Amino acid sequence: DYGVSYAITENDIPVAVTNVGGDVVGVIEGNIKSRLLLTPVEFRYGVTERTQAFVNVPLGWSNSELTFTDFDEFESEIGIGDVSAGFSMMLCEGCQYKPDVIATLACTAPTGNADFPLLGTLTPNSVLGEGYWAATAQLLFIHTYDPIVLFWGFGYSHRFENDFYNPALDIVQDIQPGETAFYQFGVGFGVNEWITLSTSFAGAYISELYIEGDRVEGTIREPLRLRFAVTINAPDKVIEPFTEIGMTDDTVDARFGITWTHTHRRNDCYGY
Repeated sequence: DYGVSYAITENDIPVAVTNVGGDVVGVIEGNIKSRLLLTPVEFRYGVTERTQAFVNVPLGWSNSELTFTDFDEFESEIGIGDVSAGFSMMLCEGCQYKPDVIATLACTAPTGNADFPLLGTLTPNSVLGEGYWAATAQLLFIHTYDPIVLFWGFGYSHRFENDFYNPALDIVQDIQPGETAFYQFGVGFGVNEWITLSTSFAGAYISELYIEGDRVEGTIREPLRLRFAVTINAPDKVIEPFTEIGMTDDTVDARFGITWTHTHRRNDCYGY
């Protein structure tokens, strides 16, 4: 698989105002924006008829902008994002009223540069590198009622704590980003044998984060998003343009892009 996507996230944040002695004398409103241009590349290999291994290597550009009164700071990074790998296994093949059941186990390595670690912590998938090792487990159910396909699933992700440098305090701090439980459901409609329209809803619950072992109040996050896509079945590849809309402040505001999935299969109509 490969493709291209662009995402933008914008949040208002409080910024402390200090005097020359370093005492806080007030609070003003600041704004932080994150722009992410990605070219995800994923390799998949069928280990057995029911098991598939995969490696995802995202490449791209990440830009973070912090602004408030008389202050504007940009940080940009070009390179590799956080790499993930794992495998998916079909636990049950659907028939009649029983759905296909697919389990996925994956691990993510913090290979991307985390310029603004708290931004990636508070809004996942908004920066090139979040800075955490992570382990994820997921179950997906797919039920076909031709020409309708229903799918739903849930999972759990644990991001391991890590140390980050805080330039404002000039110290290194230990950050635990919180536990994540996520879920999704959606529907696809086969217009014909080549084109499928789909809509899905995805959400998550992320527990409060901890800094140096202290709970940071008010950091529970519930990212919710809607995804719309068109899947085009070509003879040797699958093409999928898509767009996503964030429904809460904890989610990437908007994302759009396109993916191409090359397949090796026989198609008698084209002589493959």
